[in-house]
Amino acid sequence: MEGSWWRQRNELDPEQEAIIGLPFDGRYLIQGPPGSGKTNLLLLRAAFMAKSGLKNQMVLTFGKVLSAFIDTGKKEIGSHQISTMVKWFRKQCHEQVHDFAKHESEALQSLHERDRFKAGRRFAAQELNKVYVAKPHGSQLYDGMFVDEVQDLLKEELRV
Repeated sequence: MEGSWWRQRNELDPEQEAIIGLPFDGRYLIQGPPGSGKTNLLLLRAAFMAKSGLKNQMVLTFGKVLSAFIDTGKKEIGSHQISTMVKWFRKQCHEQVHDFAKHESEALQSLHERDRFKAGRRFAAQELNKVYVAKPHGSQLYDGMFVDEVQDLLKEELRV
């Protein structure tokens, strides 16, 4: 797996290089077919921002396997800055939403087990949206938030 990561910016084509150097304060969506290097670009962009002094970053992905793979290719960020989306959402909820576990249990108790995972994700995102909407504009948790496989997010999660 080690050979599957680009290590140097000189390994990029001009379009890929342009993505690395985009302004820091924007929101960007990188699209491309499987194997085109989107995850590599995400990590190179995170490393570029960290080298520029913006070290408070978070890299999120949908599954544990991809999260572990990303951890093998990281540069300039720590393993604690890589998480699955579900784990990150739950951590944030437990830290910022009063009695989250109790409210979540009540909200999901009538659902069949097969429906709880998605409903739990939706519930956590809705609760975090309430918290973050109440925060003053300009406050932010991270210098950069990188989400791999964004197509797997629920619309409520994407809002957060």
